[in-house]
Amino acid sequence: MRKRLIIGMSGASGAPLTIELLKQLQQYKEIIETHLIVTKGAEMTLEQETDYTLEQLYALADEVHDNYNIGAGPASGSYRTMGIIVIPCSMKTLAGIVSGYSDNLVLRAADITLKERRKKISLPENGLSRYGNLSNNRCLCWQEYIMIIWKRNS
Repeated sequence: MRKRLIIGMSGASGAPLTIELLKQLQQYKEIIETHLIVTKGAEMTLEQETDYTLEQLYALADEVHDNYNIGAGPASGSYRTMGIIVIPCSMKTLAGIVSGYSDNLVLRAADITLKERRKKISLPENGLSRYGNLSNNRCLCWQEYIMIIWKRNS
């Protein structure tokens, strides 16, 4: 039986990272089922940073969930998943996760993942130098949130 993995894509710079992750996860199709949630900001970033259409991105995932449907499966603790990867993670999304402000499915799925103590990985955008962003990162680390910070080459 395949295990579900939620991939949340927010509007931070780094859309090619999401594409590459989904491509790499296809090697594990027999054991991992990918569930993609894309924010409106991520849709715009995808268009600005890549040649991919939204439909091409969706084709890389096993299932796509509407970010505005906070009643979808990933919004429930009974919807068993391996966890969530938010890639890239905008500072707005990071702040929403930290504060529990679950007004969309990416945020709600992350909140449920924290509540259920499942695996969480976030790849935040560059911008961690502001005090509030650093504070949010410390808060997530305290909650056993696995934080990977990446730096783009200029």
